[in-house]
Amino acid sequence: MDFWIVGTAETLIHQSKNPSPPRCEPMLEESKPPSGLAGLILAGGASTRMGASKPIMPWGDQTFLQAVIDKMKAAGVEPVVAVLGAHFGEANEHCRSCGAAPIFHREWALGQFSSLQAGLGELSKLQSSRELDGEKKRGVMVALVDQPHIASHVFRKVAETYKKFPEKLIIPTFQERRGHPYVIPHDLFSSVLAMPPSAITRDFLGAHQSLQVLLPVADAGILFDIDTPEDLFIAMERFQIGKH
Repeated sequence: MDFWIVGTAETLIHQSKNPSPPRCEPMLEESKPPSGLAGLILAGGASTRMGASKPIMPWGDQTFLQAVIDKMKAAGVEPVVAVLGAHFGEANEHCRSCGAAPIFHREWALGQFSSLQAGLGELSKLQSSRELDGEKKRGVMVALVDQPHIASHVFRKVAETYKKFPEKLIIPTFQERRGHPYVIPHDLFSSVLAMPPSAITRDFLGAHQSLQVLLPVADAGILFDIDTPEDLFIAMERFQIGKH
């Protein structure tokens, strides 16, 4: 997997324009006991500002997508699904090899909230079938594919807090600013699905302020998305990716 070790931001973008993503290696971190959460990764956008496919963008010896999947699973979050859209063709098999179920969102151009709705809709169907076998309803941890840098301890802390407040929205914060990954309890799925696809997450959260648990974490990365080559360079330097 040496080809996927980070060199420069320009090299990464070249690789993602000419994709041949590796099959995922086994997760290095030991998985925690089940958290009672399913995982949902939003990865449906066109990555226009990046100029390459973000789900299969190399991040160290992983990809963006694999890094987020592994951190969810290490926090006991299972199953994990990823909503893919513009780059479904490149990322579909890679997603499966990393142990997550890909969901093709045909209407990805409607925006990120529509991808959230597509993912929750599929998870709702899955949970409905599993409830017949006596499985409890699961909340969902929502993460973004362009935040592979968020520390594993953030995922674990969010999952552990959900166990204490399974009917609440769990939202990590840094210096009182809200970020990802956050948790939507099962009882609020219908609220998300009832909103117009053109809505934004802030609209949904604003409608349910009384149900929010704000969780301070020691990671400024929850506020930072990697959207452009410049962002990628900053993230590589900040998180020492590819330094040997």
